[in-house]
Amino acid sequence: MKKIISLCLVVVILLGTVCMTSCTNDEETDGTVANSDTVEDGSAFSTVRREDYGEYEFKILYFSMGDGLNQQDFDAETINGEVLNDLVYKKNSMVETEYNIKLKLDLLPKAEQANLIRNVAASGDTPHDVYGIGYQYLSLAYDGYLLDLNTLEDLNFDEEWWDSNWNKSMGVNDQLYCAAGDFSIQTQLSVSVVCFNKKLFEIYGLEEPYDLVRSGKWTYEKLLEYTSDFYVDLNEDGEMDVDDQYGLTGWRAESAYSMFYSSGFSFGTNSRENGLQLKYNADTMNTAFENVYNLWNEQKNYMNYGSSSTHSYSWDVFKDDRALFCDTVLSKIGLFLKDMESPYGILPLPKVSEDQKNYASYTGRIIPLTCVSKAVSEPQRAGNIIEALCAVSYDRVTPDTFAIVTKTQNAHDADSGEMIDIAIRNKFFDPVHWYEIVGLHEMPEVLLKEDSTNISSYLRTYFDPAKKQLNSINEKYGDLKNN
Repeated sequence: MKKIISLCLVVVILLGTVCMTSCTNDEETDGTVANSDTVEDGSAFSTVRREDYGEYEFKILYFSMGDGLNQQDFDAETINGEVLNDLVYKKNSMVETEYNIKLKLDLLPKAEQANLIRNVAASGDTPHDVYGIGYQYLSLAYDGYLLDLNTLEDLNFDEEWWDSNWNKSMGVNDQLYCAAGDFSIQTQLSVSVVCFNKKLFEIYGLEEPYDLVRSGKWTYEKLLEYTSDFYVDLNEDGEMDVDDQYGLTGWRAESAYSMFYSSGFSFGTNSRENGLQLKYNADTMNTAFENVYNLWNEQKNYMNYGSSSTHSYSWDVFKDDRALFCDTVLSKIGLFLKDMESPYGILPLPKVSEDQKNYASYTGRIIPLTCVSKAVSEPQRAGNIIEALCAVSYDRVTPDTFAIVTKTQNAHDADSGEMIDIAIRNKFFDPVHWYEIVGLHEMPEVLLKEDSTNISSYLRTYFDPAKKQLNSINEKYGDLKNN
């Protein structure tokens, strides 16, 4: 199976340039990406059916975000030397040329986008060929406003450029109304990872964890070993504050879920026969939560600030060489660590134990989910171009994720690039979390904020209403399948 590492890391090794994220190549660069516009034999893009669509304007409707991240998936008017922009521009150009189309991106706030999708589906006509919707409006799927993507012949969900974990978790009764994959680079950049400070590792004589990851031994237990007794009250004021040294930092809004779900635990299962069901492994849940609770609350070694006014504190402490690890997401690395002087490495989140089959990367729910209106005029054309965009992104954009994350085309860290590959190919989705099933979808965050380990009482409170909500969703999906 084709691996991203073969596209980006081998090149790095051949160049003999293994630098940290804070160093640059001595050679001059014109700021443009190196890959050509040629469609290589054997590439993902070469496998997609070709057709001339006669200068058709292919319209994409995304929900807008205040930070402008979503529009970066397609909004690139020209080459400007910025890593992601240039990669996206070349991706767009290749698809536009091969299919004789013009891509157009429209943006709307989430609620306005959802209302438009409902209205055009009811009217039987839509100006847009594909949507990128937010998780808050997954109800658009089971309420019947979207097209079952399995009916689009050109979409090959068995290929690596589509996320199989999403399909297994979120497809119901052989129906798939929303998909996730390389179609959206923001989906990759919303993956949670752990950064570690290489300078502190060297000072304290610690072994970098890359080989632990490769051998499948990167676990909660190992992270606890690294961070144990690492806290130092640097300003000697008797308080744990932003001026001290920590074993781990993180931003509470995401970190409450990232470590917990790295265990591979899910509240829900999904089967062809029974749809979405509340069924989970209590031992895995308890072990995962106990370890995360230990990291957060018992070790007295974790710094977390979650309000908007203190948004950057966790990254500032790590950047200032006062934290060994930082629990973050790929998109935040270039934003908050781009001027970090000390070298750092990037790792996938740890497993609950060595017995866990794969690493599991929590993916933030800000990603745009790929879907199509049931009122789209030519569904097979939509599917053909969606597959093309997804495949060429897999070939040309995703392999440069390390450069995109660090925002530096000439910065290379072969080990971290390999770790990013592991993280983005092991994205994890709990349908209960994504469908916002009452109470259960926010359990880790609520209990950690309350400094509580009373899981049993919490589950008793929400189990019945959660089951009722899931049953309602299943009934709606069932109605769609039978109609």
